[in-house]
Amino acid sequence: MFEFIYSVGQFISILLVVIWGLAIYSTNGLIYASTKKGQRIWKGVILFSIRSGLVLNFAWISSIITMGVMLGWLFIEDKVFVFLPLILFPSIMVMVWTMPIFSQIKAIKEGDKEVVSLFRKIAASPRFSFPIKTMQLGAVLILGLSIFGSGVLPEGIDLFLFFVVFGLLVCFLFFLQKRIHEKVTKEDFQKPKWMIRLIKRLAIIAVFIIGGISWITMGMERSTLPAEISMVNHDNVELGGGSMIHHNHSHHSGGHDVSVTELVDSSSAKPDRTYTLVAQKKTIQLSDGETFDAWIFNGQYPGPQLRIQKGELVEVTLINKDIEAGVTIHWHGYNVPNAMDGVAGMTQDAVQVGEQFTYRFKANDEGTYWYHSHQQSSEQVKRGLFGSFVVLSGDEEGKTNEITSIGDNWLFDGKEAIVSDGHDQGIVKKRMSTGSDVRLRLINTTNHTKTYFIEGSEFKVAAIDGQSIHKPQDLKNTKLELGAGGRYDVIFTMPDKPVLIKTSGYSQQGKTDAQLLLSQDGQGSVPLISAEMQSFKLEEYGESLQTPFDLSSDYDREFTMVLGQRFGFYDGKPNYLWTINGEVFPNTPTMMVKEGDLVKTTFVNKSFMDHPMHLHGHHMLVLSKNGKPVTGSPWWTDTLNVVPGETYEVAFLANNPGMWMDHCHNLDHAAVGMTMHLSYEGVSSPFSIGRDTLNQPE
Repeated sequence: MFEFIYSVGQFISILLVVIWGLAIYSTNGLIYASTKKGQRIWKGVILFSIRSGLVLNFAWISSIITMGVMLGWLFIEDKVFVFLPLILFPSIMVMVWTMPIFSQIKAIKEGDKEVVSLFRKIAASPRFSFPIKTMQLGAVLILGLSIFGSGVLPEGIDLFLFFVVFGLLVCFLFFLQKRIHEKVTKEDFQKPKWMIRLIKRLAIIAVFIIGGISWITMGMERSTLPAEISMVNHDNVELGGGSMIHHNHSHHSGGHDVSVTELVDSSSAKPDRTYTLVAQKKTIQLSDGETFDAWIFNGQYPGPQLRIQKGELVEVTLINKDIEAGVTIHWHGYNVPNAMDGVAGMTQDAVQVGEQFTYRFKANDEGTYWYHSHQQSSEQVKRGLFGSFVVLSGDEEGKTNEITSIGDNWLFDGKEAIVSDGHDQGIVKKRMSTGSDVRLRLINTTNHTKTYFIEGSEFKVAAIDGQSIHKPQDLKNTKLELGAGGRYDVIFTMPDKPVLIKTSGYSQQGKTDAQLLLSQDGQGSVPLISAEMQSFKLEEYGESLQTPFDLSSDYDREFTMVLGQRFGFYDGKPNYLWTINGEVFPNTPTMMVKEGDLVKTTFVNKSFMDHPMHLHGHHMLVLSKNGKPVTGSPWWTDTLNVVPGETYEVAFLANNPGMWMDHCHNLDHAAVGMTMHLSYEGVSSPFSIGRDTLNQPE
């Protein structure tokens, strides 16, 4: 619904520019009309354009009201305080000044030279033409702000300056129209020759072209990222209503600050489990014979599954064999100490060719997770540098038949592959004995939402993002929509008939995902997917349980993250930008907290795409969706998929000190600035990013 209402508003904005432009053009036509036919035609066009324009104004205002009623105040506050005055006040002027004068024009019959002079005098008068031109100015500004604006309500001084500039432009239009009126009503006035008019128009076009080129040049220069910079924005800090004792404005460790490199597991014990992951290049051939130049771990795609028992001390050594850009490992969704988070330029330097880095942490939480490189992640994850990471409870191993489905959309160098657990298109058949317990670990490593269909058996969603669901109920004819970076654990008892697991997701080249068929003999017919699948509503699923905090709790910090879109420039290039609070990295604000703070964040998606928002180092408790409290099981997540038009309130306890990324896990969005950070007071980093460094985290 949001996309429809927003699209209608955008379409009306375009029509407003056209129709009020037509009103100006026809007014000028009436000023210079010298024949009865011309006078008659221009009067008709003026009447049509003004009436149509006022109807469109009303329709535009109605679309804003509708959006506010259906989606809430946060979706329209910028439109009410910025856009609405640009259309409302000129509309009033048109109705109060222009329309009564036009009634006089209608009453005048077309005729001789004296009538021409009368038409010219009335049509050129400021009280008639000035409101129309002001209306056109407002329509142009609305369209421009819709395309290039931040999408958030400007701060007080910026809003004030905007309307000061608008007021100056309106004054300029008034005095310009007054000058035109004085000129055309002189007795010796002669219509300028066509050559003079052409030169004037070409001059105006030239001014706009020069202005446009200057704007593009300045935008490209201002958007160029520094050669070296701290990942955390120390100049734009949001406190969320809390206080700040101190903060070091240097990104280098020093003084009383604690460096991220010191935030490690303090245990000196021998690790319970060790792994070695070698990042390397390899050519992968798919079933259709097409080959891909992959970057993978340990020579396999996806990387090896790391299976660990809860409570074990884990040590993973990363070796970079031949990835020139460097690599890291980020433990997606797992709350490791900050130094082990694997973010190039914030918690470590990217591991270069021939180098290695050891990650060491205790596996305190069970569940389904995954790992991937966080150096040039928008490219390296697509290339294949990822794998699954599973932490088991002490008695879980061997009691169920586990199937991990880790799906990736590989779209690179103009080629696309959609791979599920190492298999591309087709049906993968697997034996599964009747009556056995099955656990599907579904991991979405793509940049887009994937939909999973399970046909042939009832099932339960036992966990989301590694966190258990309290008393899940049986589901049937229900599709599971899983945002980028997210995980579902699905359990069921194998029936005496085949079970099909099928996915669908984003594809530019019309390819489909691999399908998994489970049956007693590994064969059997493929069941048809029900045509009446309902969407899985996680906010209502399972049974409620007391949580450590809820909507009524007193929060130490409260933040709002408005997710938007606009055209602009990023790192010196024109781009379609995905914004947080109207800004792109590195200008996005840093959320500052203290250890022990209870933090609430509100997500508002005012864009046209899903944004799976991933907070490193913490799990968020979802409190409400679209203003309605969560009524099912406690919903803990590390990657919350916020679809267009949705609003979520989430909360977490600040209990893992460090500097943490909070970004969209559509990694293409993060790569053009949809990234911000959560920083604890008193924590600093010796690392930096930029073209003069080794580190390119997105």
